[in-house]
Amino acid sequence: MEKIKKHKMNSLQNLEFYQFVKDVINVLKSHELESLKIVEDFEKLNHSFDLFDQCLKKENAFVSPEGMQKADEDRDFFMRKLYAVVSVFYDYPNADKSDAAKALAKVLELYGGSEIAFLPQNKESAAITNLLQDLNVEPSKKNLVTLGLTDVKDMLENANNLFVDFKQNKSNTQALTLRGETKQARQRVVQVWVYICEKINALMVLEPNEKYVDIIVKVNNYIDKYLSAVEIRRNTQEKV
Repeated sequence: MEKIKKHKMNSLQNLEFYQFVKDVINVLKSHELESLKIVEDFEKLNHSFDLFDQCLKKENAFVSPEGMQKADEDRDFFMRKLYAVVSVFYDYPNADKSDAAKALAKVLELYGGSEIAFLPQNKESAAITNLLQDLNVEPSKKNLVTLGLTDVKDMLENANNLFVDFKQNKSNTQALTLRGETKQARQRVVQVWVYICEKINALMVLEPNEKYVDIIVKVNNYIDKYLSAVEIRRNTQEKV
């Protein structure tokens, strides 16, 4: 008598495991679960899967290339805006604004001036970080206020910090915390999933039903499919 292979699928990457469980849930949903005596177990699986999904989304949002790209584009924008406003007020008729602009221009030029936003990413990060250290002390702070640029400086700082966090996410505390939450959420899914496998296998012995057979066959096919993909990936990596 065929049984569900009680495989924890530990070799699957998170996104592969996500898709595998989603496929399993779809298989289970296609049956009348109350008559099969697994409706409560299915609800637990759904709930734990939703939590896992939420953790994955938070983790992916933090480390995604799209997020890092947006942070890079944002800091470029605010860097260009800062330089443009300083340039506009450089020869302004109002002496206070003109003096403030000239003083800020000198600070900007120390780190590349108008070229900062066009530097390679790592060099740009260093240049902006050093620039901000100068802008966050007097007299630069006062000069920024005079030109109404304090908010622009703050937004530049936030975008630069976010970009640096993305680049350093492997050692970043928040990223490690998110990965830990995702791992725990996945383990909860596995616990429920293994319990369902054991229960269906036991029910198949005690109360044979063609619907159990259908679930067992389809789930085992998915198990084979995903584990086969893992094996192919491993073989490919070994050849590289």
